[in-house]
Formats: sequence, C-alpha cells, structure tokens
Amino acid sequence: MHDFVLRFASLEARFSVFEARFSAFVTAMEARFDGIEGRFAVQEERTSRMLAILVRMAERHGLPPEGGRQ
Repeated sequence: MHDFVLRFASLEARFSVFEARFSAFVTAMEARFDGIEGRFAVQEERTSRMLAILVRMAERHGLPPEGGRQ
C-alpha cells in the first residue's frame, strides 16, 4: 500500500507540472490573440477611414457610384 501511495504522489506531482505548463500556455495564447485582435481593430479602423476618403474624392470629381452610369 505504501508503494501505491508513493506512485500516486509522483503521478500527482507530474500532473500538476503538466497542468501548470498548460495553464501558462493558454495564458500566453490569450495574450497573443488579444494583441492580434487589437491590431486587427486598428487596421479595420484605418481601412474604414481610407474608404471614406476615397468615396469623398469620387463624389467631388463627379464619379458615378459603383455600377452606375452618367
């Protein structure tokens, strides 16, 4: 019985190490995804502003909307 308790304790220690590594991995991945999401939001905002500028320029030069003819 004593050997069984020792083996179980060592397995439990190994599992807790694995659990800690996995938790650290998940935390790191969440941080990376947050960073990617932030960069994507900035890029999306820039693209929206650029499209708005292009639409205003087209309107000033009297270009028809997409698919339309003058």
